[in-house]
Amino acid sequence: MKYSFKIKTDVDSTWNDVLMNSTHASFFQSTNYLNSNSKDFFPIFIYILDENNNIVGQLGLRIIKTVVRYSSPFLRRILHLISSITSRGIWLDGPIIHSNDKTVRLEILQTMIDAIKIVSDKYDLVHIEGYTPGYDLLIDDNYKKIFSKNNFIIQDYITFILNMEKNIDDIWSNLPKRLKQDVNRAKRRNISVKQLEQYDDLKQYLFLSQEWAKTKGMVNSTPIEDIESMWEEHKNKVSNFFL
Repeated sequence: MKYSFKIKTDVDSTWNDVLMNSTHASFFQSTNYLNSNSKDFFPIFIYILDENNNIVGQLGLRIIKTVVRYSSPFLRRILHLISSITSRGIWLDGPIIHSNDKTVRLEILQTMIDAIKIVSDKYDLVHIEGYTPGYDLLIDDNYKKIFSKNNFIIQDYITFILNMEKNIDDIWSNLPKRLKQDVNRAKRRNISVKQLEQYDDLKQYLFLSQEWAKTKGMVNSTPIEDIESMWEEHKNKVSNFFL
């Protein structure tokens, strides 16, 4: 079967309705998360369609404008770059493929990557990164090879899924041994974690992230619109931030 794609910057409620048919779709692929009033990022919605015009794949990503300055003189000499505005793409928990047939999934995924390349060229993206759905249990080595052969770099990561309705003792007893060791090590070093509740706390969180970036030779300037957007997500209980 042949597949085609549509790339849009605005979609109607059908997008979320189709997502609901998937067992591994999450909030991070919904219009509720992707849409924003910020001037510094905007959503892209990719549909994959079969020959009958049925939606068989979806991917929502954000195009983010980032001001990057290189604080390291060495990097400035090597990259000949002092300051620039660049655009990058990022997606979370995608793509969503509406098929359990592994061969079909690979074909849909390749079509999705073809669409991503179009997006990259159109918006002159310097970097694209994505995180696959933690609930998609059909992702295997053949699936990953599709990304690799299209010049994506594969990195492993772990998704922790917890039932927050359990009491704290049950949650602790089921944590991986390595994670428990990390928590105990933090206690010995008097490292504490603070859940951010105030607007000024969020600004401190972002400034700390910038200080960390400096240690890597870069300064990532976060526009005030991003802070406002993150604060709105916090107030609406979409996101929690910890310092």
